[in-house]
Order: sequence, then C-alpha cells, then structure tokens
Amino acid sequence: MIDTRLFAALLALPLALRAAAIPVDSTGFRAGGPIQVETNAQAVTVRWSDEQARAWSAVFSLESTQAPITRIAQGEHAVLEGGRPQYWVETGKRRGGFDQFFDFPPSHPDGTRRFMAEFTPTRARVRSKGNRVEVYLEGLRLGIFQGGVAYTFFPGSRLIQQEAVASTSEPDTAYYFDAGLQWDARSDRGAGNTMRTRIAWYGTDRKLQERVLPFFASERQPLQTRYRSVAARLEGGSIAVFPSPHQYFMPRDFTSNLAQVWARSFRGEAALGIRQLPDENWRFYPWMNAPPGSEQRMAMFLQVSTDA
Repeated sequence: MIDTRLFAALLALPLALRAAAIPVDSTGFRAGGPIQVETNAQAVTVRWSDEQARAWSAVFSLESTQAPITRIAQGEHAVLEGGRPQYWVETGKRRGGFDQFFDFPPSHPDGTRRFMAEFTPTRARVRSKGNRVEVYLEGLRLGIFQGGVAYTFFPGSRLIQQEAVASTSEPDTAYYFDAGLQWDARSDRGAGNTMRTRIAWYGTDRKLQERVLPFFASERQPLQTRYRSVAARLEGGSIAVFPSPHQYFMPRDFTSNLAQVWARSFRGEAALGIRQLPDENWRFYPWMNAPPGSEQRMAMFLQVSTDA
C-alpha cells in the first residue's frame, strides 16, 4: 500500500530544490557608479546604459536548476531569454617547459583529451572592476579545469564579455578552448519541430550575408567570416559573438581563415560561438599554457541589439 504522505513529499521535493537559491557575495560591488546591481532571493539584476543612453538590464537566476541568464532586455523589451554558456577544451602536455614555442602537444605519448563543460552554479559574486561590473557564477567543471563563468558589463556599451574563469592542478598543461552561448529560440520553431534560425555575417568578400540555418543543424556549423564574428536574429532583436581579438589567436606562419565562429539551432534552442582548431596537420601550431593553479580566462564577447 502506498504511503500518501511519503508520495506527496517526493512530489514536492523538486519544488523545494528549485526554491533553494544560491548565495551571493556583493561585498566587492561599489554602488553609485554607471552600472547598478540589484539582488533579491531569486535573481541578480544588472542595469546600465548603452552608447545612446538607452537603459539595458540583464537578469541572472539564483536557482541552480534554471538557465543562468534569465533575460537581457532593453527597457521592458526582452532581447534574449534562457541563456546558457557553453565551453569545450582540448588539453595536452608540454615537454621542456612552457617556453617551448615549437612544442606540439598532440605528438606527446600521452596524446590529448577533449572535455565538454558541466555548469551548475553553486554561488554568485558581484564586484566592481573600475567602472565595469562582473557577475561571477561558480560551479563550472571543464575536464581538468574547475572554476566558474563570469559576465562583465561595460558602461555606455552593448558589449558583454563572457569568460570561463578556471584553473587546473595538473602539471605541464597546454590547451585550446571553444566557447558559446545557447538561448531559448522557441520563436524559431516551425512545423514538424524544424527550426528557422536566421544568421548573418560578413563574408571574406566583405559583403553582408544572411541565411537560415539548415532545419537539422544540431551540430555546430562552422563559418568562414570576415571580422571573425557572426550574428543571429532573435525574437526581440539580435545577438553577435566574436573572440577577444588579441588573446584567442596564437602567432602562426599563415593568417588562414579557419572558420573560427559557429552557429547551431535545434529543437527550440539556438547557439552561437567561437572555436579553435588544435590540429590542422601543421606541426608547429602554438597552444596556450595553463601552469598549475593559474587563473585562465577563456573569453568571448557578446553584443546585443534591438535591431534585426
């Protein structure tokens, strides 16, 4: 015979877990600057103005089971909802120290490993960095790396910097990373569960190009673009992504366009991001160093707009 009280308690358990908010440390935030922050039991809200003095806000959920980015809006107009960061790393081993420019980790006897991020926020921190504000969400596991994801907001700008902030204790680590942002794209969903996500970019011929992703674009679609950037149309506007200009590309003998941005759309969700190619059959392709305990900041920029 079923114990009805136990059954009711089990049904209520997920609701109790969802109601438990992660803690927030805002001691490092200085009020009175151009970017304001509000915190309650459910969310952290960042408010700032762009280059045209228009008011923007970004709401971060404090419920670990929810999408970390609840909403990014201009005024009351939501541009993006249900945002989740995405990260991948490929790691290898150095030989002869971190200053060996011609070291090639894939040829190491231990080979390389590839990991995909697991991200469940466990605590939040808000701090001022000059006149900027950083919202940091701890709870990232990225293979041998552990840390969190940070979002930095800039006064007078629609740029937002997304960074995986993580470290490893493993010695001699070299790595590459891919990054992205996924969001709720239910408005792109068509008949038969197909998708109609529209993206735009500047081609290598400097002409603006626009197309709809294939209806079955569950895998990341790499794009050869000028300016290493790509944008997607959202229900409330658009979002563009691009890498940190002078921190994502190592010195090479050639300036090949290796299709370093990507787009994806599948079953009511869409994503844009950046990627690195760790091996294109070129022996001396530099990798990034991660000395044990050092803070690695794996950055990608977002730019939001109310325009299509």
